[in-house]
Amino acid sequence: MNFEIENSSVELDALFCQLPVVAWIKMADATARRICLSLRFCKDPRLSRKLKVILFSLNEECPYEEDALFESMVRRVYTSLSVYKALTDSRVNSCSNDELIRKFFEALLGIIKGEEFQNTFKNEEKVSQRSSALLSDYFFNLKLIRSKILIIRLDLYYNQDSIESIACQQNVVKDWQELLAYVRKTFKSHLLGHAMKIEFGIDRGVHVHSIFCMDGSKLKSDVKIAALIGKHWVSNVVPQIGRYFNCNTNSHLYKYKSRCVGLFDKIDEDFKNGVEFMSSYVTKPDPLPSLVIDGLKRKFRKGGLSKKQKKRLKERGEKIKNLNEQFHLTDAVNEITS
Repeated sequence: MNFEIENSSVELDALFCQLPVVAWIKMADATARRICLSLRFCKDPRLSRKLKVILFSLNEECPYEEDALFESMVRRVYTSLSVYKALTDSRVNSCSNDELIRKFFEALLGIIKGEEFQNTFKNEEKVSQRSSALLSDYFFNLKLIRSKILIIRLDLYYNQDSIESIACQQNVVKDWQELLAYVRKTFKSHLLGHAMKIEFGIDRGVHVHSIFCMDGSKLKSDVKIAALIGKHWVSNVVPQIGRYFNCNTNSHLYKYKSRCVGLFDKIDEDFKNGVEFMSSYVTKPDPLPSLVIDGLKRKFRKGGLSKKQKKRLKERGEKIKNLNEQFHLTDAVNEITS
């Protein structure tokens, strides 16, 4: 697995300056996406009380216009750039906060309804949906290869209270590669596949959604396996500042409608719904990591199938054909057997 990332020489002072900018972009990005999605269900979106608070915060926390760092970063995210343009336009001749927020909303709504924004949003959705389908097919293939599979998911991140962790987050790709090497060495042939997605959040900073698929006929207790991998991240990969969250615990599973981790011994609607939910979640659009991590070109990665795994799939071609008709899998499955 090769990651295209350059060596970073970013100083701590620059990173401290960068984080508030990214926080504003994250809020602006989320706001623009929610308004865009609401247009599909409501022809005339209204300025709700909650949205007023968000728009007011975007105005109050927006960096100064002469901030070169902010200007260069916001222009790389079309959603937050749209918010910024709407905000600057609405500030002209606004006599009160109420008038400013009303103009802000109207200007933003006009931009989001525009052809340029809509086309970019739809194209971005298509890429995300395609990635989601490919990841979903990947897990279906792994399930066809083994009668029982064990899906492990962890969130890996850094202690946000430590100053050292801010610089260390620049090394997240290298850190995850080291963890993957450990998992491959520890579980050897029992490891069937893996996927990962780098994201950025205000609370956890840079973090990685990590998924590992194991041979469920050889391994048991997904919760313990997830904890073992998480503890290695904390103790050996990023000592002192490493943190992890075990997504396989029963308390966490109750939050989701469809189970997407743990042991699966058959392909049914529950498995299909769980895998599709997880794939959609992992591949959703997120522009922020590229703003925070210098040189990062790809935020999402998944493993491939070995020659032995592809041979096994061809041997089960008839079952694949039946599943394709039953669950409407994409062409990625058929390509394996052609």
